[in-house]
Amino acid sequence: MLYIKFTKDYLEYFKEVNFLNKIIFLYRKIFGKITNVKTSNGEVWLVPEDNKKFRKSIIKKLKMYQVKTVVLSNNLKDFKTELEELKVKVLDGKWLYKHLILDIIKYICENRNESLAEQNVSFVVKNPQDVDFENLKNLAHNCRTINLITKDDYRFRRLEKTLYDEEGIILNISYNYKKSLLKSGIIINIDFDEKEFNKFALPRKAVILNMKDIKIYNKGFNGVNILRCEIDFPEKYNDSILNVDNFNKEILYESFLYKKTAPQNILNKIKQDEVKISCLLGKNGYIDKKEYSKV
Repeated sequence: MLYIKFTKDYLEYFKEVNFLNKIIFLYRKIFGKITNVKTSNGEVWLVPEDNKKFRKSIIKKLKMYQVKTVVLSNNLKDFKTELEELKVKVLDGKWLYKHLILDIIKYICENRNESLAEQNVSFVVKNPQDVDFENLKNLAHNCRTINLITKDDYRFRRLEKTLYDEEGIILNISYNYKKSLLKSGIIINIDFDEKEFNKFALPRKAVILNMKDIKIYNKGFNGVNILRCEIDFPEKYNDSILNVDNFNKEILYESFLYKKTAPQNILNKIKQDEVKISCLLGKNGYIDKKEYSKV
């Protein structure tokens, strides 16, 4: 994994600060040279000054080494759009967010003093990924009712049959803008965009987990729209170069897990690291825990 970090701390470039090192640092700064530092999870490019010259140097190196994925420090967030135009994926925490769906629902239930087994959950998806099938299976095992809202029901027939034949679990599959979501206490929107999702009639009070940053325009909706989560960051991953003082902790943790492997392996790793949801966020920031009991 490649990390790009803006820092003016000499000690991140050199083990000690002396006259020679200051000259080297000044030279790198003047000529737009990027310092490479190895870490246990990849490489860090240290940038001593955030300007066009350094950004050109970064882009040149990214093209040279054909880098596909990067993590940006907090003070380089506005560089994201420029990199994405180059087809470079900038981690944003959404991949991790999707792997934490069951944990988030457990967190909501705890704050409502309800059992997970009581929940009526709707899962809205257009183009399912492997993790979506795994999440659906886990939700079906733990919740009272699972409603799958999709146009492409054919891709879920195998899962539907397995759940019913092996465990007697019924997966309700439908796609009706007026009725599909009305009886749901918790709604998970995987990949519907803002325009399409807002076509659905929504319960007046429900909790919505949006994997996309979308607004709810339904005037009758008086529930909670969750867009992100925060976690208790496992301290064993925190070091002097890669730390939560310089990087968003959810994105940083995501970078340690991000790889091509079965979703269950990622979920097992999250469980092994004893990751806990610390809070949930909507369009106006942190959501008060009292809000969950109101819906």
